[in-house]
Amino acid sequence: MLAQRPAPCTVSTVPSLHGITSPHVGYEGALVGRYRLIEHLGTGGMGSVWRAHDAALDRNVALKLMRGPSEEDSRIADEGRALARVTHTNVVEVFETGHSDGRSYVAMELIDGVDLRSMMHDKSVRRLEVVAHLLSAGRGLAATHRAGLVHRDFKPANIVVGNDGRARVIDFGLATEGMPVESLTLDADDEREDDTLVGETAGTLAYMAPEQHLHGPITAAADQFAFCVSLYEALFGERPYRGDDRADFALAKLGGPPSMPRHLGVSRRWRKALARGLDPDPRRRFRSMDALLAALGPAHASVRPDPFLSLMTAAAAVVALAPALLPG
Repeated sequence: MLAQRPAPCTVSTVPSLHGITSPHVGYEGALVGRYRLIEHLGTGGMGSVWRAHDAALDRNVALKLMRGPSEEDSRIADEGRALARVTHTNVVEVFETGHSDGRSYVAMELIDGVDLRSMMHDKSVRRLEVVAHLLSAGRGLAATHRAGLVHRDFKPANIVVGNDGRARVIDFGLATEGMPVESLTLDADDEREDDTLVGETAGTLAYMAPEQHLHGPITAAADQFAFCVSLYEALFGERPYRGDDRADFALAKLGGPPSMPRHLGVSRRWRKALARGLDPDPRRRFRSMDALLAALGPAHASVRPDPFLSLMTAAAAVVALAPALLPG
């Protein structure tokens, strides 16, 4: 008996990414390897991230897909290989790297949740909760360092807190083994302080260490600096450094650790640890993320009762109760 020939429309009804420069909304249903794109989740400096379905294992994954073939295409495969070396509860899990229709991709754990940057701006989220998640992410960052990797783009937006309450460090697209920053091409018009740069100054302006601005050798101490910028922001509600461009940020950071507001009740121990982690000289920072986390201790140790605030609270209570205390 002759095998039946498939209907001509069987393949044509499946969208293809071949020739598409930047796949976004409208390409749902396209196949990338064995993964079918479901929903476009976002776009970063190197490519798009999609919710996709793995038909072989019947599960949904986060699929990071390069924008198109280029000499930098191998970076996404490098990200997958880097993540595969790290096994930690606070680091996103990688499943597979591959190549399809001229594009590299990496299939990762799909985390339904919210990034820590959004939580920082949510008035209903307590400060100590954000700090606790940041400390958990710091333990994941320490694990990447023990695996011989430097993240180079650690920031609240690259920490996702899942619906299970667990924080994971994500986006290892700039991860390196501590070698000097590569000389790539950087579009000077794309220098917003929250955006990831993938050129000579690789990282995010608001969070990168001074040595990243200066194109010096990058070690785990650079991630430590970025962690402390993030922690400062979580504790004080603002970033420690401001600037309009690379030069402004570099000069501000080279000027040394900033003064820290004293009316928010952050303990002296944490202020001292922050100042050391933000030292412009990487040799004067902590010897490791593990050492920094040990110096900080638990999240609840970060905030102590502020005498001034306690006095003001007590005074307000007396004023509020005055009518009840006065003789009728």
